[in-house]
Parts: sequence; C-alpha cells; structure tokens
Amino acid sequence: MSVRQTDDTVATINAWSQTWADLVGAILWQSTLLVIAVAAVAFVMRRTSPRLRFWLWQIVAIKLLLMPFWTFAPTAAPPAVPGRADLLGLSWQSWLLGGWCVVVTLQISRLAWQRVRLSGLLERASPADGRVQQLVGDAAEKLGLRCNLRAVLTEFDCSPFVCGILQPVLVLPRDVLNSLDETQLRQVLLHEVAHVKERDLVWNWLPEIVRILYFFHPAAYYVNYRIGLEREVSCDQLAMSASAASAADYADTLVKVASHSSQPAALKAAAAHSG
Repeated sequence: MSVRQTDDTVATINAWSQTWADLVGAILWQSTLLVIAVAAVAFVMRRTSPRLRFWLWQIVAIKLLLMPFWTFAPTAAPPAVPGRADLLGLSWQSWLLGGWCVVVTLQISRLAWQRVRLSGLLERASPADGRVQQLVGDAAEKLGLRCNLRAVLTEFDCSPFVCGILQPVLVLPRDVLNSLDETQLRQVLLHEVAHVKERDLVWNWLPEIVRILYFFHPAAYYVNYRIGLEREVSCDQLAMSASAASAADYADTLVKVASHSSQPAALKAAAAHSG
C-alpha cells in the first residue's frame, strides 16, 4: 500500500471515528435524561405490578439499542490531517473507537466462556428423581406452563436456575434440595417455573446487549439492574400467590436458598443467555 493510500485510509478511519464519537456523546446525555425520567415514573408506579415496571425498563433498553439510529448528533468536524502528532496518524477518537471494539469483543468472549462452563455443568448433572420431577410438573401446571420442563441435579455450589430457550432445563443444586422441606421446595420451583412462563430467558438478552454495548455508561448498568430487580420481584409474586405462602415464610425460603449458594452470579449470567 502506498503512502497516499495509507494516508487516505487513516483519514477515512478518523472521519468515521469522529462521527461515532459525536454520536456517542449525544447518546450519553439523551439516554441519561431518559433514564432519569423513567426512574421518576417507576417511582410513582412503585405500588403497581412489578411486571409492568419490568416492561417499562425493557422499553428503555429497546430505546437504548435503537438510539444510534435516531439520535441527533452534532455535525462531524473535519477529520484529523495525517502527519500530525497523533500516534500513527490516528485521532484520539479513532483510538477510543478501537478500545470500545476491544472491550466489546472481550465481553462477548466472556459470555461464550460462561456458556461453555454452563454446558459442562449440564453434562455432569444427573436427572432429578420422580418425586422432584412431579413437583416441577405440578408447579408448571399451577402457573399454566405448557412446555415440558426437565429438572436436573448438580453438585455445583450455586442457586437454582433455569436455562435453555427452546428446551428449558431447571437446575437444582443437591445441597439446596436436601436443605428444603417440600413446601419450601415447591416455592423455589414455582419461582423458577415463573421465569420460563414469563419468557425471561428470551427477554434477558435485551439488557445484557445494552450493557455490553454501553459498558462505559452508568445508565446501562442501572437499567440492567432495574430489569433484573423487577423480574425477580415479579416471579416472587407469582410464586407466593401460587403457593399461598405468607411473605415471612417465603422470605425464610429465600434466605435458606441464599445461604447454600456461594457462587450464583456466573452461572446465573450464563443461564440467562443460553439458548
């Protein structure tokens, strides 16, 4: 490649990067205002259904994903002229874009590794016995779930979770299973079945993609947090209603499950994004 071609390529990259940086700057302040406004609305709606607030924040996540296509950014300034003091002729915006690409790639690789880890756990898991599978079937029937939900047991130290969009699997740690009486087990199973019924394994992708693309933006993490919070509260509400448990009894069950689960985060993340 000739020097002239190299200079033209660098100038083109700088121009693209300048446009990208201007767009990101516009998205940052516009999305921050949006999240603040929706947080105020969610506060007013704090006594309404958590599933309603869940969808309110999901709409924000969709808006963040669509923002690059309809955000109004300032007109891009002329690209940097090759030969200036910039390293390799690239502008700071180009290096910033390169760094963004690297971090996004690393996060996608992390998700892929978590998926491999989850696959290994499922391969080592054993099918649940007839009693547990019958309880899972009862929970599915109570919540009106019409798919076949398979239950497996694992020796891994984690909290119960569901995974698999097309063929859902409910994973129960053996230690947690042995620590619960039948009433508490029914409550746990109802909670996990509720995630499948509400198609949370599908919708969990939206906030996760937002977090990956906007890893530099605190608002993305807040949206992700609020979606996760409302999702769990909604499933807790369904489980309590179906089991006719009191808030105190249900809270005792949650505490008992949490006390036996020291490593839930990684597997939860992997399960949430498995197909």
